[in-house]
Amino acid sequence: PDVKIDILKIDIEGSEYEFVETYPDLIERTGLIAIEAHGNEEQYLNLIKRLESLGHHEVSQRIRRGSEIMALFKNGARRA
Repeated sequence: PDVKIDILKIDIEGSEYEFVETYPDLIERTGLIAIEAHGNEEQYLNLIKRLESLGHHEVSQRIRRGSEIMALFKNGARRA
């Protein structure tokens, strides 16, 4: 369905990258994404590039905790 999603929280212990690749249509329909990504800096930068290609931009300072990075992304193409 073409239902808009206001907020999506992604915290799936390392499967964030696969989720974003598998469900781009869901990401594009989402206004705000709170994500906790696991992995190294290169993986995180690739995740940011992919989210940007789907219309999102990072709107928070990254929070690091060990190998976890938490941040918020907002869909610039979607109006609230």
